[in-house]
Formats: sequence, structure tokens, C-alpha cells
Amino acid sequence: MRHTPVPQRLATLALLAVLLSLLLAPTVQAQDQSLYWERFDVTIDVRDDGSFRVTEENYINFTSGTFRFGFREIADDRATDITDVEVVVNGQSLEQSSVQIEQPGTFYLYEGENGSGVRYFFPERVTGQQYVALSYTVEGGLRYYE
Repeated sequence: MRHTPVPQRLATLALLAVLLSLLLAPTVQAQDQSLYWERFDVTIDVRDDGSFRVTEENYINFTSGTFRFGFREIADDRATDITDVEVVVNGQSLEQSSVQIEQPGTFYLYEGENGSGVRYFFPERVTGQQYVALSYTVEGGLRYYE
């Protein structure tokens, strides 16, 4: 009976443990995605009833990877309601969905951690320069004091 020296057995066991962990480890494939805003313009139209209409124009450059959706959370802790939400991507109006599912060319509203949320789905996967306009009406957002 031949005995393998202890250091060699430990090295063999360590190598087997590493190989086994590599074989059993889940495969993760990450997609590199990056973007930056070229411009972000906001127009606010105050109405006679005290509500105001906000239009956010986003000029976004998706520099790597492809994108299926975007989202925006609107702080609503100082307003009574956010209504009449519209989303336009590259001149195409998206349709509001009543259910929270991923459907190209649509958007849905949700209650986010930091306010009212809007999640929108591009009509097709996008890359490069894109234009996204988000419009909504804020009720009860203006305060009047003597």
C-alpha cells in the first residue's frame, strides 16, 4: 500500500474542490449597458385652476447594449394627484396599459418607493440616440399663502 504525502493530498483535494465549484457554479451572463442624457428639458404650464402640466423631454444616448424599457418615479408627497400621463418615444405615443406587464409600445403606472411610477416599454429594443417625452398633470401641487 502506497501513501501519498500529506501536502500533495491537500493540493489534490484543493484542486478537486476548485474544479467542482466551477462545474456547479451558475452561469451568469451580464450584458453591458450604458447611457447618458444629452439633454433634459422641462416645461411647466400653470393652469387657472392651480394644477400644472409638466412635460419632460429626454434626449438619451444609449451607448452600449440594447434597452427594452425605461421608468420614472415622480415625487408626489406634496401633491394630491398625478393625472393624464402620456409617454412619447421618438414621436410615437405609447398606449397606457391597465395591467403591469411588459408589452412593447405601452406604459403602465405603479406606486413606487419615491412616488408615482411610470414604466414604459419601447416599441422595439433601442440603442443610440432616442427621444422620450413624459407629460403629466399635477393636482394640488401649488400652495397659496397670504
